Order: sequence, then structure tokens, then C-alpha cells
Amino acid sequence: MRAFPAVLLGWLALATLGVIASHSQGIVNPTTDASRLITGTVPQARLPVPTGSNTIFQAKTVNLAATGDAATIAIPASITRYQIIGISVTNCSATPVLAQAALYTGAGATGTNLVAATVITGATGPTVVVALTLAGTVGLTMLTATPLYINVVVANATALTCDIGIRLQDWT
Repeated sequence: MRAFPAVLLGWLALATLGVIASHSQGIVNPTTDASRLITGTVPQARLPVPTGSNTIFQAKTVNLAATGDAATIAIPASITRYQIIGISVTNCSATPVLAQAALYTGAGATGTNLVAATVITGATGPTVVVALTLAGTVGLTMLTATPLYINVVVANATALTCDIGIRLQDWT
């Protein structure tokens, strides 16, 4: 009978310290689940799994030395709803001077403007990645358009190609 108060006091001490926690199968029993209390492997709450996947689509060697639609990025037909998370420029053949690019859902700078005309600065070499800013509430908007159009608004002063990648969340 003396062991019962000692076990109870031990259990209360562990509960006070937050070691004993409830989980989906009930309360952890300090006598039968002692190994989980000692090793810290008390089951954790399950978090929801995202329904979509984060994917990058890119256009390689986009010519930024001439104005107009320089490239398109096709979104596969299997992706019917998506959210743009970001857009990056990398692997530039030279340091950009004056080049401004934008991203639209329609050809010829029509449709929804996803990235406003942005001067590409800081892309000083092939290993540098420069993030461009999404326009307005684009990051909060569900999109369905395909393809997306990279439009050069101001041509670079000299020959320049860069890779442009779009990171999106697939919510199909």
C-alpha cells in the first residue's frame, strides 16, 4: 500500500512538469509507458498535410536585350489551380544594365500583371539568384492561366540572357 502514494506523487510531479501529455489514444500511463516518458517519444499531434506541392517552372536563357514577349512558361495541363509563391532570376550571362522584365497571364503584356516591370539588379553572375516582387495581391490569388508570359519592358544595354524561374503551389 505504501507504493501507491509514491507512484501517485511521481505521476503528479511528471504531470506538473508537463512530461505527461494526452494524445489520441488517451492519457500516458507513467507505469506502462515509462520508456516513452524517459526517451521523450510521447506521440505528437498530427499536423495537416498540404494538399498541393511546391514546384518550380523555368524559362532558360531568356533574351533580355530586346523588348516584348521574351519567353513563355507553360503550366502543365495537370495543374488546374495554382498560387504563385515567387519568381527568381539567375544564371545571367552578364551583369544586367537597365533590363526590366514583367510577368503576365496574356501575350503582349495583357491579362493579369503578376510581376510589375522590375529592373533586374544584383544578378552579377551565374550563381547569383535575385528574387522579383510579385504585383499587388498576386501571392494571395488562385490562378488558372497557362502559359505565363515574360515580357521585357526595357531592353538591356548589352547582350544579356538569364534563367527565370517561377515557384508555385499546386492546389489542383
